[in-house]
Parts: sequence; C-alpha cells; structure tokens
Amino acid sequence: MDALTLSSADVQDALQRIFQQTPEGGHRRRLIALFGTGDADDLDTPAGRFEVIPVGSELELRTRLPAHEKPDAQIAYLVPWTGSLPIDIAGRFVQSGRIHVVGRAARLRRWFGAVDIDHDAEHSALARYLIAHPPAVELSKQKGRLTLDGIWTTWLCKAWDFPPEDDWSLESLLAWAATNARGPQFVQALADHAEVLAGAAAHVERRLGAAGALVLQAWEKGQGRVPIELAALFEPLGEKPDPATAMWAAMKAKAELGIPPADGVAGVNAGVNASANASVSATVRALGAAASGALRRLQKTEGTRMAHTLASAEARVDHDDVRRAMRASRWLPLAWTLRLDGLGDELAAGAAEPTRARVDAAARLLAELELHQHFKDPGHRATFERAEMALRLLSFLATRSDRQGAVGLHDYAHAEHLARWYAEEGGFVDWARRRARGSGERAFGAGVQAVVRAVDAVRTELDRTFARSLVRWIGAGRPSGQIVPIAHAGKRFVADFLEPDETRRLLVLLMDGMAWAQAVELLTTLSSWGPVRWNRTLARGAAYLPVMASLPTITEVSRAAFFAGKEPLPGRSEPTEKDVDRWAGHAAVRKLARPGEVPRVLLRGEGHTKDGSASREALSAVRDERDRLVAIVINAIDASLKGDPQHEHRWTVDSIRSLRDLLDAARDAGRAVLLCSDHGHVPGDRLESTPAGEGGGARYRAVKDPADAIADFEVFVPRSLTWTPGAAAGVALMADDAHRYGGGVHAGEHGGATLAEVVAPTILLGHESPVPGASEHQDVELAVSAPVVPLWWHFDVFPTPAAAAEQPAAPPPPVAKQLTLIDMPPAETPAPRKTAKPEAPKGFEHPMRDRLAKNALFASATILPARRAQVLDAVAYLAGRDGHQAPIAAFAAALGVLATRAPNLVSALAEAINLDGYEVLRVDTGAGLVKLDVTLLEQLYTLA
Repeated sequence: MDALTLSSADVQDALQRIFQQTPEGGHRRRLIALFGTGDADDLDTPAGRFEVIPVGSELELRTRLPAHEKPDAQIAYLVPWTGSLPIDIAGRFVQSGRIHVVGRAARLRRWFGAVDIDHDAEHSALARYLIAHPPAVELSKQKGRLTLDGIWTTWLCKAWDFPPEDDWSLESLLAWAATNARGPQFVQALADHAEVLAGAAAHVERRLGAAGALVLQAWEKGQGRVPIELAALFEPLGEKPDPATAMWAAMKAKAELGIPPADGVAGVNAGVNASANASVSATVRALGAAASGALRRLQKTEGTRMAHTLASAEARVDHDDVRRAMRASRWLPLAWTLRLDGLGDELAAGAAEPTRARVDAAARLLAELELHQHFKDPGHRATFERAEMALRLLSFLATRSDRQGAVGLHDYAHAEHLARWYAEEGGFVDWARRRARGSGERAFGAGVQAVVRAVDAVRTELDRTFARSLVRWIGAGRPSGQIVPIAHAGKRFVADFLEPDETRRLLVLLMDGMAWAQAVELLTTLSSWGPVRWNRTLARGAAYLPVMASLPTITEVSRAAFFAGKEPLPGRSEPTEKDVDRWAGHAAVRKLARPGEVPRVLLRGEGHTKDGSASREALSAVRDERDRLVAIVINAIDASLKGDPQHEHRWTVDSIRSLRDLLDAARDAGRAVLLCSDHGHVPGDRLESTPAGEGGGARYRAVKDPADAIADFEVFVPRSLTWTPGAAAGVALMADDAHRYGGGVHAGEHGGATLAEVVAPTILLGHESPVPGASEHQDVELAVSAPVVPLWWHFDVFPTPAAAAEQPAAPPPPVAKQLTLIDMPPAETPAPRKTAKPEAPKGFEHPMRDRLAKNALFASATILPARRAQVLDAVAYLAGRDGHQAPIAAFAAALGVLATRAPNLVSALAEAINLDGYEVLRVDTGAGLVKLDVTLLEQLYTLA
C-alpha cells in the first residue's frame, strides 16, 4: 500500500484521536509511529506539543530516536511502511510499536465534519476519488455519522452546486438543472473516473428514482432545460391520460431524455417490454407530478426567462389531441389561450341563450382561468378583467333586472322606472360594456363580443324607450316624486340634508361629466367611504334618488341649472365662470351660509393647482368647520372625454389627483360628501357619424322647423320645454349611444337624451369611522353601508318563474314633433307589464332560512333581532349558491356592508350560529371566500 502524504492537519487529527481514546495516564510512552510521508513540523495537541519527524527507513528512524535520558520527549514519526516497529525499539513507542495507519477514514471524517463513517461510504468510488483528489472547497461541517448518502449528497452540493442537502427532491433537481450549466464541465472533470460518474447517477436514482437519473443525464449533456420543459407538458396529462396521449408522452420521454427502447419482440420478451413501458410511464408521471413545484422554484429565480422555457415546451407539442390536453396545465400559455377560447365559446352560446345554466357554465370556466399562473401576472390582468366583465354582462342578460318591478300607467312611467333601474344597476352594465369591448378574432374575443353586442342591443332599446318617455316627463312639468330634475338637486340633496340638523356639515364634489359607470367604479375604490342611510330615506327605500340632467346634457345648461336652482332660459348660453354667482344666489342654499357670507363654490382655477392637486385654499375651506357647506368642481372626467378612445381610463380614488386629499380633509372636518355630477356622457366606443345640423354639438342639433324629419335614434324636444341654441324651434337629441353628429373621434360625448347622459349620479357619502375628538352626537341617517351592487355582478342569477318569460311591453310611441305642449297629442298609455320577481327577493328566500328561523335551538339563542335577521340572510344567501360559498366582496354587497367590514361581520354572525366550536360559517382568507357548511348546520341544529 502506498504511503499517503500526510498534512499537519492529518497528523494532528490522528494524535488527538489516539491519545483521547485512552484515559489520562494510559499512555506512559510519548513516541508514536504513523504510516505516511510528510514534512517536519511542531504541533500543539490536547496531549501536548509534538515534534513531527518524517523518516525514509528503519535506519533513519533509529538515528532520530531521542536519548534514553529524555523519556518525556513527544515525537510523531512518519514511516513509509506498515505493521510494527522492531522489538528492540518497539517498547519505547505507544501500543508497543504499532504503526498507526492514518488513511481515508480520518481524512473523510475531517473533510465532512463527521464523528464516524460507514464502511460503504469509506470504500465508495467517491471516497477513493477524494483521497486521490482532495476537495478544493470546504465541505459540510455536520456532526454525526457519514453515510453513503451523505458523502454523495454533500459533495455534489458543495463541489457542484447541486440543490441544498435539506432540499433534495425531484422538483428542486428539475429547477436546478434548468439553470445550472456546469454539466459538461462535471463530465469533463471526471472523464478518467467513470466509476464516480456512475456512482453519482446511481446515487441520484436511489434518492429520486429513474426520473432523477434522467434529469442528471440531461444536465451532463448540457440539456438541463429539457426535463423541466417535458415535465411542464406531462403535468396536465394527470395520472391516467388517454392511450393516445400516453403513447405520445412516452415517445417524447424516450426521444428527448435518451431512454433506450425496450429490447425484444412479442412472445418471449413481451414481459420485458411491458415492464420497460411501465417504467417509462412511471417516469412521465413522476416528472409531471414534480412540474408545478419545479416551475414555482424556477419562477422565483428566472423571472422573464420563464416565458422562454414554457414557449420552448409548447413547441414540442406536435399533435392536435395533445394540444387540447394541454388545457389542464396551470403554466403553459397555450392552456391559458385554450381556457379563454373555451370560455369564449360558452359566452357566445350564452349570448344566444342567456340562461342560468349558461352563466353557471361560464363561471366555472372563468374559475379555471383563476387557477392558471397568468391570472397572477399583471400582463394578463386586462384579459381576465375582460372575461370577468363579459360574464357579468351575460349574468345581466340572464337576469334582465330592468324588466323587474312594476311600471306605472302614466305616460312618462318608463322614464321613472328606467331612471331608478339605471341609478342602481345600469352604471354597472355600462362599466362592464366598456371594459369588455375589444378584439374579436379568436374564439374568446368573438364570444365576448357576442355578449357585448347582445347587451348593446338591449341598451339601445332601453335608451330609446327612456328618451321618448323623458320628453313626456318634461312635458308633464318634471314631477319630482320618483325622479328629481337637477335644478331641484340643491334643495333636495343639500338644503334638505343640512337644515334639520345644525351639526351636519357637507362637501359637495361636483364631478363634471361623470356618468353612473364612472360613479360605481369610483365607489368600489373608496374603501372607508360609502353611501349613508339618508340616501334611502330620501329615495323612500330605494338605494338612490335619480337626478335628471337638463337638456341638452351639456355643461353650460345642466351645470348652470344645478348651481342656479332653476332651468336656464332658451337661447342664452352663459359661461361656467358664473356658477360662483349662481350658487351664491341659489334660493334654497344661500340661507345655509354664515351671516354676511355666501355659499362658496371653488371652480377649477381656485380648487386645484396646475398639476391637478387640491389647492391649499380648497383644503383649508373643507377643513374650516365654521362653514357648513363647501362646494368644489372637479373636471377630470369631463376633460378626459376630449382624449382618444384608445386610452383606457381607470376611475379610482387615486386616479383623480385631488380626490383623496379632499376626502381626507372632509373626514377630518366631520363632513359628509355629496358626490354628484351635472350630467353624464356616452363613451365613443360605438359612435357612428351622421350629418350635423346647423347649431348644436356632437349629441344634439338645433331644429328650425318642427316638421323636420326625426330619425329613430333621435327625439325632438320643443323650445317651450328645454333650452335651445339661439332662436331654434327646438332640439333633436341622440336617443342611443351609437350615433353622433359630425365627424371627430373622442373618448366620450354628451348632450343627448340617453340614460348615461341624463341620469346624473348624486350620492351622499359618509366615512365609516368617527373622527377622533368629534362630537358624540349620533346621526343615524349617516350610518354607512356598502354601495349597492347588483347580484348579477357576482354571477348570482336566480331563475325566474315561467310567467316571467313574457316579452316586455312595446316602448311608448315617438313624441310628436309639435312646438308646444298644448298642441301635443295625448300619449298612448302603455299596457301594464307583467313582471316577475327573482327567486331571491328581499331577505334571500331559501328553504334553509325558514327551517332555521323555526328551529327551537336557534330561537332560544340570545341574539339581537337585527343580528338574527343577518344570520338568516347569510344562511339563505350562501345556501343558494354553488358550493355554499361566495367571494367576500359578493357577500358584503349582498348583506349591504362595506367589503372592509365583511370579515368582522362574518365573525359576529359565526359567533351567533356556530356551536360547540364547530365552524358552520367562516371566512377562508386565503381563498377570499365566505363559506357555509350546510351539512354541519343541519346536524348541529337537527334541520334534516
């Protein structure tokens, strides 16, 4: 056996082990012989200081022995032979001259920080290699026993950057191989040590199976990305793919990973082939099962390169059936596209047949999108939002809430009915239409566009019906029982709110040009602000009292009517700068000012800085508690209409630069906020040009002769009923959102008579929490609730009875083109329309609600009546939904609370209904769901 060259550390380790194994005093002699070669040295050890002397022969050893009169000399001799020393000198050495072998075990223990080492580890191919080629890197300093598994894992990790020792899995190996390019270097370094290469492969296979060995093999070839790409393709195939797909996967695995084909033919070797094929299938399944974990790891380290990896994986799919199978993948872009197209097909079918079944099917397909990784990618957020909005539109088509509720018999009843519907739900329809509109080339886009077109047709019908009935409402003197002309808004929403209670303070935020579509989008982002109970008091139980803009719906006319408290005179167009004087002279508002002062309104120049922020003057005025009323005009929305329709505006509390600061100032001053508009607008999405008349704008034209033809997309209003430009006999107004006068492309237009332009959002808002130090006065009318959100917005589509299938009554006939109301022929009274209520009207009817309400155990519980009603509402609502669960936002909207309060509400309801620690009702914060365990509810309360 060749002597090893011993380092100082080798000798020191050997001396320490030899002298520590025997109790103190056990070694009377202090000379020791070690097998090996090395350099002379002096070493400090726990047993004392030793001199190290290498010798080349027995003769040299004898000449280097200390004199007998130096019995305390401590010397370690390095000798190049094994066995024992000659008898005549052996007695002077430890253990009677035994030559101690300092070999691989000691070195391995020291390198790996082990206390002991297993036999198979010590005699492994790797151990032999390391003894001949000492590691250049520091290995693990773990304590304990060095096993065969430990020696391989530690070396691969420390020397070749394999996954950490505590994270060895097929997932980690796949991700590591895809990013580590040292495979060919590994093979080259061990080119003369085939047994080490084979040992590494055997070790990986022992730990991670055949799939792991194949990953290692690909990495060694410099093809480390191939296994993870194949894994991404194998993952969606699942445990039991169809035979054709399974065969494709096996062929890919063999071809791409170099799995040798099974030898033999049918007959004698049939069993061998079957076993080999089973092994390939097991490898495919193992790689597929590890794919998601590996891709998640890769995603954390690779970022944008992930897209390249997945695209490369998709390029390997060369069969149509396999491409379709990829839909189940959570990672492949192809799967996202296939899921979108599947949803598009369902949306197209739903547009032709809008039923609850279609909505439910489309909702399940939308949920599949949420499981794909693209759902979390901001780059795909717009696509998902488009899909979500399209499904909401389909839910509206299946519900047709505009047909629900009784319509009066008077000739302007449709104006009242549709205005109330639009204030509560129509804005959501138009918000969704705007977001859903887009390209329609692929199946997804075509399906979305089919739904949008169907809703467009409905909205056109509703707008034209509304516009014609609106003219009759104006002709009847603008009766304000159920809808309010904007000239009366100052009296009804400002004076009537402030006069009864001197502690009330108000900020009027007039958002020029804001339609209900922008209002509801904005409301969803206000978080701590929400509509107050006073809105329902004013609207006699409805969510909001609709406010009707003056015609034409332009700023010079309708905003002037709001601030003046009266309709402007025909023929005169005064600048908006006079709104300050109009507000100061408003009959109902001016008495709210401090003595010697006038009601204050800040227009753009005073209320905002050049960069659009709230001015110091505006914030100071809002915080000044001495003034009960402050009004500020914000022009952000109206100004945006002059832009290009290609620009997508998002109306949030932060996208309007001054809004958050103004709301914060209002909160600090204890002010309620009247969020209102002078008129709305229609987006430029559908507008087609039609010849312009003389005088007017994009959505209205002057009419000189009442006998002039009026198109089916117009309504005529005589001069006696509305403002007109110059000496015109009247105005023709656009009655749908598909036409405009003249050319030009803008983001939006106003001036017409559609719901979006006429029904001006007017909502009184309050802050959900009292201001520290504010008065203890409790104003019940300022109790904050969640904004009204239609149930169909969250895909709650309740089936209607068969009687509801009747077609709506025909819209009222067009208004005659006479100049005066006196000459106007009587309107035909529309036949009363039979309508059906949804299956879940007030209180969310469901059999579970009735059973729980009558249950003796529930009845005996100490619960406040209002809380008991909320529990029953929650149970009925959730019991009627698929899976007995709902998104937190949907649950909050259904029960009329702010989304931020929903978790606390569920906790309170759960405390009332949960028994003995069992969770009947709970919030799953991870999934963002409120869940009802119906089975548990039935068992605990014996409801079955």
